[in-house]
Amino acid sequence: MSRSIGLILGALGLIGPAAFAQELCPETLSVQHDQVTGIALLSVSSPCRPYTPVEIMLGPFVISEETSDRGGVQVPLPLVEGVSEVRARFEDSVLGMPLPLIENYPAFVAFDWDTAPGFGFDLVAGLAVFETVAGFVASEDAPRLQIAVFSPDHDLSSVPVKILPKQCGRMAEGRLITSRQPEPQPLRAQLPECDETIRLDLPLGG
Repeated sequence: MSRSIGLILGALGLIGPAAFAQELCPETLSVQHDQVTGIALLSVSSPCRPYTPVEIMLGPFVISEETSDRGGVQVPLPLVEGVSEVRARFEDSVLGMPLPLIENYPAFVAFDWDTAPGFGFDLVAGLAVFETVAGFVASEDAPRLQIAVFSPDHDLSSVPVKILPKQCGRMAEGRLITSRQPEPQPLRAQLPECDETIRLDLPLGG
């Protein structure tokens, strides 16, 4: 019996602790994408890391998330032309995965609001609208990143939004990126006075 234990321990020594941990708790990053919308569903799985912070990085996006009780998390993001890899970073490890090449990359607008925790418009988009936990730079001060995805030839000089009565008359401040301008740019927009939900075209300045 002791000889068998010795053989097992010897085998573990050959494998090495990092490889053995990977064998017991495999960490994976996978990508599924929609060819029509150009949206990728990024899935991180790390069974031995429940409720663990993880950053997901795709081009200009750095998204702060936390794994579930089973160590997994999923984040949708638009594919960005010229970006060939997505990464997921834990405190002590980084996962990488090549991104698919598509013929027509989507137009998108992404808002990272500073105005107030939970602030955001009801976006009116052509293909998809979704939100993630944090913004371009992971921060507790930017809890909502809103993304609207459009067809590749969509005009990005403005974006249609719905303004709620509680937002009327406020100054909306934050950062903006678009598929045509992937570096974060400051955005300030004075919202009109109103006492009911209205729809307007929010100018994006380009």
